[in-house]
Amino acid sequence: MSKYILGFLLLFITGAAIAQKPGRSRIELISSKVSSRAKLPSGKVVYKFKEGVFKQDFSTLTADSSLAYFDDNLVDAFGHVIINQGDTLHIYSDKLHYDGNTKIATLTGNVKMVDKDATLLTDYFTYNTATKYGTYTGGGKLFNKENTLVSQNGYYFAGSRDAYFRYNVVLTTPDAIIKTDTLRYNSGTRISWFYGPTTITGTKDKDVLYTEDGRYETIPEQAFFGKKNLYTQGTKSLKGDSLFYDRLKGYGRAVKNVVFDDKEQHIVVKGHLGEYYKAAERAIITQNPYVIFVTQDSSKNNSSAKKDSVIKKDSTALILAKNAPAINKATNAAAVIRQSLPANALPAQTALPAQATLKAVTDSVMKAAQKAIKSPVTTPQQVQNQSARINTAINNQITEARKQAIEKVIAAPKRDSIKTLSKDSIAKRTAGVDSMYMGADTIDTRVITFKELKAMKLARYLLEHPDTAAKKVPSIVYTKANLPKVLTVKVPSVSIDTSFIKRDFFSPKPKPAPKVVAKPAPPKGDSTAKVVAKKSVPAKDTLALNPNKLTDTSRIRIIVGYHAAKIFKSDLQAKADSLFYSSSDSTIRMYVNPIIWTQGSQLTGDTIALQMKNRKLDNVDMFPNGFIVNIEKNDSLHFNQAAGRKIHGTFKDNRLNTLTIDGNAETIYYNRDTVKNRVTEMVHTIGNLVKANFKNGKLSRGNTYGNTENKVNPPVKLKDDDKILKGFIWKPKERPASKEAITGVANKPSKAATSVKPPAGKKPGTTGATGGKKDDGKKVTGTSPQTAAADSATKKAVPPKPVTYEVIISN
Repeated sequence: MSKYILGFLLLFITGAAIAQKPGRSRIELISSKVSSRAKLPSGKVVYKFKEGVFKQDFSTLTADSSLAYFDDNLVDAFGHVIINQGDTLHIYSDKLHYDGNTKIATLTGNVKMVDKDATLLTDYFTYNTATKYGTYTGGGKLFNKENTLVSQNGYYFAGSRDAYFRYNVVLTTPDAIIKTDTLRYNSGTRISWFYGPTTITGTKDKDVLYTEDGRYETIPEQAFFGKKNLYTQGTKSLKGDSLFYDRLKGYGRAVKNVVFDDKEQHIVVKGHLGEYYKAAERAIITQNPYVIFVTQDSSKNNSSAKKDSVIKKDSTALILAKNAPAINKATNAAAVIRQSLPANALPAQTALPAQATLKAVTDSVMKAAQKAIKSPVTTPQQVQNQSARINTAINNQITEARKQAIEKVIAAPKRDSIKTLSKDSIAKRTAGVDSMYMGADTIDTRVITFKELKAMKLARYLLEHPDTAAKKVPSIVYTKANLPKVLTVKVPSVSIDTSFIKRDFFSPKPKPAPKVVAKPAPPKGDSTAKVVAKKSVPAKDTLALNPNKLTDTSRIRIIVGYHAAKIFKSDLQAKADSLFYSSSDSTIRMYVNPIIWTQGSQLTGDTIALQMKNRKLDNVDMFPNGFIVNIEKNDSLHFNQAAGRKIHGTFKDNRLNTLTIDGNAETIYYNRDTVKNRVTEMVHTIGNLVKANFKNGKLSRGNTYGNTENKVNPPVKLKDDDKILKGFIWKPKERPASKEAITGVANKPSKAATSVKPPAGKKPGTTGATGGKKDDGKKVTGTSPQTAAADSATKKAVPPKPVTYEVIISN
């Protein structure tokens, strides 16, 4: 029984609590100087106060004059209106309508809200004194200390000090100007959030940050972006799916789909993780990075001869000249047809096809006029008849063309003019362009001065060439007693580029300067003086950066690729452990087992330098131990070879043109019959210097200089070891097959066949090809031609050990 009584009491108490209505707070009059009252026709009383002070809950209201409707819990205030909430929030305006029931204040005229160190200015503002939430829709300005924000609409939360702004939002700080469509700003933390297309422009360096979703912290000047992000500084830009930038430190970090573009140097670097350092103008790209060099390819240019635009002076030209008024109709046919088209028949989407149609119409009208000319005329009557025929032909052609143009324009599918223009501009920009792709595990690019570049080269040279005259420090034999606590590991370094000291090694000897003979000055008024002065002007240098003309302050971009470096171009591919590029001479230097493949040839050397000029391949140097292997089409057994201490080659139209082998020059070349293209003999040449010329990618002429030794033997009398030179290697499988090998997942450290297990029954020191002949001190890397054709199927590939070093090399 007690359970039922207890339940009934609880139910009764709950219903009583629900039935009770909370009392509404009333507007109270605190004080006033003058007061009066009046009765309205409705029977309600209105009170008028001068300098009255009202209060409701935690809000206080004052004004010069006010009308109070205590029955309705309303107040209208005029002149110097002030609403105070605590000691931090104050609102000022010219007029006020306050509803004590909803606690909503509607302020108009010179509204000013001060919340701690934040101030809001607007002309129309609604504010809820209970929720501390205010809005404006007619434009407003929010500023605190050094930051100013302007927008069309605003929503302010005094409790959290958050403000949301819409339409034409502009936030100005001492270091940046932010323009966006939607922004959230906290006046306490001074942090901004962007929810639409946003542009942040630096006031000092004019660098620009763009995003469609991100956050910007004003005090540390850090930005976090997450959608369609782009950072631009001058001609350089960095973008990625996720972007962070610290303006004070000048540091940026991009993640996924990273693109660094330098339009000044015509270089694009891509990857999936990038870091940018503004002071050093340096970018480090990792996670499948690669560089795109925009190069010129003359083979892709239009080789067709230009049409001769000179009109022969025959009778037809004379007739056309005499009938100029009639022919002008053909020239203006496009305008005539355009005017005759229906309204809105040429929207922006069909502007381009319509232009092409009108051009075709003009050409057809001109052809009709020329066909109307049957024979030369001499008399005035013949000229009049000829003109009549031309007019008739032109009018008929215009009528027909007008009809066809209207039908084509109406039936033409709508196209996006922006996309059309983009395609046209891309096609124009890529005409005759064959980009070169260069990839590595890590790519480091930065801008330095020419003086810094020379200092780097000199430091590397001195490091590799110590002063032998200095007293040698005796080596220390370590024992348990003097064993050091810290071990110093010396990192292996690459061989020095000796061209830093002998940079003109392959260049011809300089010609002696001609003797200058003083000539008498020409007399005044002599016209030949200007001609001589004009001819003495030197030709304009076509190199973007000429090392001989660079000053110490010249800005140079360098690119360093570390580990598993690869290069792909449609007619040239390469690989190496690392590479170095400098815009001072537009040269790519490759180190540690570099290989280049081009035109059926494989080029190797301890160091390879590939130079470009006017965005075309210009020359290549291989030193020391340069080696070239060439095979002809449909023949993988006979290898033409050339080896020497230094090899220099030149390119013409991106094809190998000349070749110079200097120092211990040695070549092997196979002659073939002209009927069946079978090998008839092998020519083995040894000399001090070899020069060769190529035509259409094939050897056309070769000369040997110095102590020359030639051996000509039929191939049947040769052993396998006689068919290869010292240092022969053949690695076609390591050749990048496409640009996807650079840009895709295939960009991994390549596996090199560094160790070969000798076949069963063979002793170490003997070659697997001959089986009986020992290696007599020659350094033969690779295999015989037969096994090289199969690309060493029995070898065990061992990945090379990574070596960490910085490449600083000379020109």
